[in-house]
Amino acid sequence: MSDTSYSISFGAQEVTSWANYSGDFNPIHFDIEWAKKLGADDLVVHGMLAMLHIKHYLHQTESAASESKTGWGKFKIMLRNPLPYGHEVKINTSEKRLALKFKGAHASSGTEYFKGELKAVEKTYDEWLGHPILTGTINSLENIGTFKEYFTESFPAWIVLDAMIFSDFMKHQIVPLRTHINHMQRDNIDFQKGEEIIVHANHAVHFNSSLLSSSDLESFTQENIDYEILEPELITSPDRAICMVKCLVKQSNTELMVVEMGLLFIKKSI
Repeated sequence: MSDTSYSISFGAQEVTSWANYSGDFNPIHFDIEWAKKLGADDLVVHGMLAMLHIKHYLHQTESAASESKTGWGKFKIMLRNPLPYGHEVKINTSEKRLALKFKGAHASSGTEYFKGELKAVEKTYDEWLGHPILTGTINSLENIGTFKEYFTESFPAWIVLDAMIFSDFMKHQIVPLRTHINHMQRDNIDFQKGEEIIVHANHAVHFNSSLLSSSDLESFTQENIDYEILEPELITSPDRAICMVKCLVKQSNTELMVVEMGLLFIKKSI
């Protein structure tokens, strides 16, 4: 496959739509002063909103890297700099060592916003088994319907499911996770609702491509989807905490996906 490129940009309408769908109203997306504290010149686009379209483009790209013979695929991304509203981002892709690599940088200045890859992987689900601290259940038909109200494109099932897990996590799990973090680190730092911002620093999705590569999640499942959040890895300092969150996603006894999120909790007092 030859190297390819395309451009994306997002404005207030797209950001507001993602916030309403996902429940992610982090102030860096709507408060210019907080965006500037993170080094951005303008309000910041949600990382998951950018990922939604990056994943779709990569999935559509014909590449041996995206054709899993093992039945599992992996998408991962590192969010290197905040992406401001309206900035044109040029996405360059190349195939290296059976992985479809990508980088996203400002079309003019060259500032790099993110990089990552999509590739086939061996099924290593058992390596992520551990003690669940939180659990959730998603009504798949209801959530798919809500997703389609905001996003009319025909996204592959694994991309929609990743978005659904993130949305349910932000709406129902972020508060109990914050409580768990406070318990884990005790006297080091105390996060309370409304007193911190949360920055999405990296994201990875291990997905059952043999089940989730169809163009419509609704055609695959009409049942509830369950997930477990494992004991997170945590690094803390006096004003922030880095939390690595892993979500194991199943339907009945079928393994669908593992979502890994690197979240940075920052006290608003900085």
